[in-house]
Amino acid sequence: MTDQIKLASELEESEARTKKQLEWLVNILHIEAPLLRDFIQTVQLELDEIEHALRNVEDVDYSRALEKVNRRVISIKSNASLLDLQYFMNSADEFAERINEISKKEDIKGTDFVPMILKLGEMKRNLRDIDNLIDRISQIRTFFRPKREYENQILVNSVKNLVKNLAKDLDKNIELEISQFSGEDIPYNDRILVKNILVDLINNAIVHGIESGEERIKQNKPEKSTSKSAPAKPPAAQTAGPAKPVKGLFVWPVQGKVINNFGSRGQKVYKGIEIGVPQGTSVTAAASGKVIYSGNAIPGYGNLVILEHSDSYFSVYGYNQKNLVKMHDFVGQGDEIALSGVPPSGQSARLHFEIRKGKAAVNPILYLP
Repeated sequence: MTDQIKLASELEESEARTKKQLEWLVNILHIEAPLLRDFIQTVQLELDEIEHALRNVEDVDYSRALEKVNRRVISIKSNASLLDLQYFMNSADEFAERINEISKKEDIKGTDFVPMILKLGEMKRNLRDIDNLIDRISQIRTFFRPKREYENQILVNSVKNLVKNLAKDLDKNIELEISQFSGEDIPYNDRILVKNILVDLINNAIVHGIESGEERIKQNKPEKSTSKSAPAKPPAAQTAGPAKPVKGLFVWPVQGKVINNFGSRGQKVYKGIEIGVPQGTSVTAAASGKVIYSGNAIPGYGNLVILEHSDSYFSVYGYNQKNLVKMHDFVGQGDEIALSGVPPSGQSARLHFEIRKGKAAVNPILYLP
């Protein structure tokens, strides 16, 4: 009888798994393979970061761990919204609900994180199942890289999906005018970086920059908000001369007093700013981007992280006690990337922070809020 019960249970699980995979198949057949691969790669990185945060949490860091996990969950939902993948959107919502429940507790314990760890395992298994499903699909449908104009269209459609789902969740009436946007000039190898930056920009714009329909009516504004994209290539008259600094394009990587400003003082030249903070302070990404360097091979900087951003911007974080990211990682604005340390010369604890436009160092203060 025990063997029969076990067999029946296994058959039931197999049927449920088959049914789930059929549902996934129906939902992903309309999505181009490059986008699915990008999605799987991005979400896998986010899940790995969540796992690291949950498994390395200390008693005093419960709130900080919840904040880290919540940022990753928001990213997963946004990426799922791009492709209208309802399962992962729902899973992210469930994760967010658990985070919210724990954050409301006065006395948070390590055991409170167990349900999230279980949910994390479920999401990772399902992501592997989808990856395997794509491999099986490829046996009956060969995927070729689409033409550039078609890549542009699927990116545009993904952005529309994200706006639609965010507007629905936040009860906002939004019309997206994207006719001037073109992704054809985006290098193929940078597509994930650009997509992640778009996700951050859209999230911030809709959550913080657009009121609900009811609020807009009270302010004598049209109930529907229209968001327009800028041309991919500005007219020639707009490109003449050096680019002007954009206040607020980056955020502060740490909160502290600036102890050395940008520029020359005597024979010493500061290509960035130095911010005094206690050793071990969390250093966060000043903008979304890709890690193009994480190491200590550059003399004078100690442990160093360099991020590449859109529009030929780079940000540099030096004197770190410990780097928390590795080459080719993608990070969102506000994600923790390092712990602050002291300069190799042995001065007081601080962060060395630079912003570069192309190869030229620029004054970070002009780009910070």
